Amino acid sequence: MVLEHYGLRVVLEHYGLGVVLWYYGLAVVLRHYGLALVLEHYGLAVVLGNYGLVMVLGHYCLVMVLGFNYEKQELMLMCCRHKWSLDVRVDVKLQVWTSFCVALDLAGRMTEVVQDGHIQVGLLDISDTADILVVEGGGQLYIGQEQDTLGGGFNEFQSLRGSLVDVRVYDQFLNTTQLKIYTTCNTLDDLPDAILDFSNITEDYEISKVEVQEANVDGLCQRHESFDLIFPEVRLFEEGELLCRILGGTLTVPLNRDDNMNLFSLAAPYAEGCGDGVGDTLWLGVKGNETGQYWQDVASRATVVYSNFEQNRGLPIEEPDVCVTFKGSRDIVPFAYGNWVPRPCNLERCISCHFEQLPFVRIRGLCAKSEFDRKYFLLQVNKTVVFMGAYYSLITRPPRNNSQSGDFGVWQITRYDKPFLSATLTMKSPTHYPTGLNKWTVSNDVCGKSEITLRMTSCRDEEFSCDDGSCIRLNQQCNMEANCPDGSDEVNCRFLVLPHGYNKMTPPPRKNPSTPVNVSLHILMLSVRAFDLTGFNFVCELEVRIAWKDTRIKFHHLNDAEFLNTIHLTDEQEPWMPTVEFFGDAYTTSDVEVRRSLLVAKRATGPLLDNDENLREGE
Repeated sequence: MVLEHYGLRVVLEHYGLGVVLWYYGLAVVLRHYGLALVLEHYGLAVVLGNYGLVMVLGHYCLVMVLGFNYEKQELMLMCCRHKWSLDVRVDVKLQVWTSFCVALDLAGRMTEVVQDGHIQVGLLDISDTADILVVEGGGQLYIGQEQDTLGGGFNEFQSLRGSLVDVRVYDQFLNTTQLKIYTTCNTLDDLPDAILDFSNITEDYEISKVEVQEANVDGLCQRHESFDLIFPEVRLFEEGELLCRILGGTLTVPLNRDDNMNLFSLAAPYAEGCGDGVGDTLWLGVKGNETGQYWQDVASRATVVYSNFEQNRGLPIEEPDVCVTFKGSRDIVPFAYGNWVPRPCNLERCISCHFEQLPFVRIRGLCAKSEFDRKYFLLQVNKTVVFMGAYYSLITRPPRNNSQSGDFGVWQITRYDKPFLSATLTMKSPTHYPTGLNKWTVSNDVCGKSEITLRMTSCRDEEFSCDDGSCIRLNQQCNMEANCPDGSDEVNCRFLVLPHGYNKMTPPPRKNPSTPVNVSLHILMLSVRAFDLTGFNFVCELEVRIAWKDTRIKFHHLNDAEFLNTIHLTDEQEPWMPTVEFFGDAYTTSDVEVRRSLLVAKRATGPLLDNDENLREGE
């Protein structure tokens, strides 16, 4: 067997033995006459690119394919020169281990798919095809890379970047119980010998540009998604709480002794740059309530139940602005490890953010064809926080070339496979993260601009991203109330969007151009001021409402409350409007004095699909 590599990082592990590959993917080439029936994959993680795990057995055309499409969350199965295929809905999350077994009985015309002990497809009859289903020998088996031709035709968009453990192929159909037991990391004593596995990687494979290392594979079936992340820059409590929140997390609050000691183990390597020499290095998400004399979780507003203060549960609280620090340094006596200390909130410490699941942020403002990823998740690499793209990009903080005053370094977006492509953000302070609205200098992206403004946000659907990165409800934008901490939700509240070439003298389009525009008219007489019987005239006060549709126009961030959708007209931004004239008897003219005129957009449908090329939601 020949092991080849085409790029992105892949880890193959088997009960302590690991093979680490870099760049686009992993190709395991297997020449075997008579590969059959059962493909098993145990432990897929960090599934990036459209194709996640790809197992392809080919002989001039595809004979058998097992692959994952991360975007569609599908397991793709194909066999026997395209004579049979099946797409199975699965749940694959980044940075979370998952286990699969796929059983395929060509003679009995049955297939079954199990993920983490759960049946995704139960004993499905595949006899709907009249063709004879045969896996032909003499081809090549690739793991982690699809081959479009025999032994070639490789594409980074059809590759795996992730970690694999214990890939096995059997030449017999395993039953449902066996599949469930295996995918829950339990031991099966009665399994036959596999015709392909990773039990002896160094002997069975020719390894090139690959690092072999020992790896601990315990806990692969424990899908713990919550975790804490250390941000190793000192900052005020309020700044730390904001950063955690805009990244989709909260300041860490240990809930029990185990949590507390786990946090200490995580924090200790960062202690040197985080404290002031007295042992406390991190802000916890806890603040004192002087009036009620209790400690409060700043995120949930709940009273803290577990605490680890050095004495008297941190009481009494003697000042109104008291927060809690965490002793995360080993340079103190061991019995003080992980102690909580009341401190004024205006001190500077590092922070730990707690995330219930892998936090994702999105980049807004890239053109449609940009080669940078739009979606990123947070990881800790070499004591620094990095933003890992869901496919090919990475946002990191490279080491500084000099330490001149005012040089705080840069954030940089790069691609694994295209080193000439980059975007750079100059940091304004040591604690400057690329969240919110920032200007980037770009090199060699297809969008063609050398400087662009991008917005990094963790806001979900139906939320608006403030310039500082925090989130509010989408319907709070442009409602004449400053809901964002920086007031950015009330900036650029321009509702009317006229397309290029719009002519305000031309009426809206109709199905039949010979018919008039459909205009509804509502007149309310408010008062009659005077009657002149001899002059045959009178003076009255009217409220006139006119409504029409113009399908050429689009509107930004309309509110459900119509009074908030007032359009302020300018010469450049004025739509077509019907003209209203008032005549007396025998079409005599009338004198009209307009006291107040208002143009309002009425919301008739839901919002259009969001376009992340725009910096703001609702545009």
